Amino acid sequence: CYRMEGASLEMLRNLLRREFTNLSYENILKIAEFSDGNARIAFALAGAVDAGEELQRLRNSDLFDRLFKQSHEHSDTLLEAAKAFSLLYSFDGEDTAENGELSILANEAGLSVRDSLRAVSELQKRGLVQSRGKWRAVLPHAIANELATRMLADCPADYWLQQFIPKCSTRMRKSFIRRIGYLHDLSGAQKIASALLALEPFSRPELHTSDLREEFRSLATVCPADALRILEIAAESAELVACSNQRRSHYIDLLSQIAYWPEHFDKCAHLLVRFAIVEPEHHNDRPASRALEQLFTIVLSGTLAGARQRLVVVRTLLNDPETSQLGCELVRAALKSNHFASFRSGDFGAHKRTSGWRPENPDQTKEWYQTWFKILSDFGHSSRTTSDEIRNGFAENLRSLWHIKELRGDVAKLCRFFHADKPFIDGWLGFKRSLYYDYRKGETDGRSDIEELEKDL
Repeated sequence: CYRMEGASLEMLRNLLRREFTNLSYENILKIAEFSDGNARIAFALAGAVDAGEELQRLRNSDLFDRLFKQSHEHSDTLLEAAKAFSLLYSFDGEDTAENGELSILANEAGLSVRDSLRAVSELQKRGLVQSRGKWRAVLPHAIANELATRMLADCPADYWLQQFIPKCSTRMRKSFIRRIGYLHDLSGAQKIASALLALEPFSRPELHTSDLREEFRSLATVCPADALRILEIAAESAELVACSNQRRSHYIDLLSQIAYWPEHFDKCAHLLVRFAIVEPEHHNDRPASRALEQLFTIVLSGTLAGARQRLVVVRTLLNDPETSQLGCELVRAALKSNHFASFRSGDFGAHKRTSGWRPENPDQTKEWYQTWFKILSDFGHSSRTTSDEIRNGFAENLRSLWHIKELRGDVAKLCRFFHADKPFIDGWLGFKRSLYYDYRKGETDGRSDIEELEKDL
């Protein structure tokens, strides 16, 4: 699938300079920063700025008001309507029945249905509401999220839980929860999400339908710790983790997303292990083992957990006969140094994320692999049941690891350590392949060292 990313700030500044020659450089910088890569927001705001006006002194809330108002007079009625419409990710803009979505939203705004219809029409003219069939949505979402934040702040969380949600249809509740999922910084949204997760059916994954799983994910973006507790309890039953459970891949992906934060990594890894150990060999239906392996690579891991935190998880797995094979696979993933790929979506509500921790310099790269070399020496010794798998994993990565110059001394030392324990045949074959494929064209850097190692092994 494809994912639309925002424009870079530099590209947005260049577009603004080209299209709005009357704007000062300082105003362009402020607009680009405020719009966070959204060209539509940037252009709308730039069009509402007068020549000679200084935006640097304005707060973000002032800029939002300017963007909403554009060149029109301020209207409290229109603002209240937009705030109400933004409560839902999308809403039915044509059904005017008494219990219809438009009527319920109009009531929240303190307007009649007729006034709400006028407000929808006006917001469409301003480019702040888009339509598809009977559905309407306040867009871009950066504007909708700010409007929804203001609306939710008008009343305590209990109001929305006890007065608003009970009036919602199933579709309307799903749309409301989806909006809540983009407001993780708002204390009101956190209280709403936490309260909903404590209730059935959200608190019981075995009751989750397809729609409920989507709602559960949205709530988890706001209260990840609460969602983890629910999954921990549910995982005590074999039903949730069983391969026959067609819903398991949803929770595997969710755990992989929550594992991005170091404070949740250990619990997520433990739960993913519960999913992985019941998978038969060659299980290819979005296996938990693959999700785990990705969490342990040096780049594109999708987690900010450091090497030492990840190492503790693997050491625990290697010490348990039931999970030692999985631990060996994770060591193999940690030793990779090329051909990385990410199979995980980067979207998780409105959280700003990177692809995970990555080394910023050669020293950090060296430290990463040295951390894992320690576990190789501990569990690759012939006295360990994991010896053969650990050695094979190291041998598979020898060629690529040798290309990291800062590691060659450590690689050579580990190879000789293994060979002194028992013949390291896989290592010898790895260096033979390196000599044939990497050094046959006259490359000399490190050749004498690798030839000496090949003879020693």
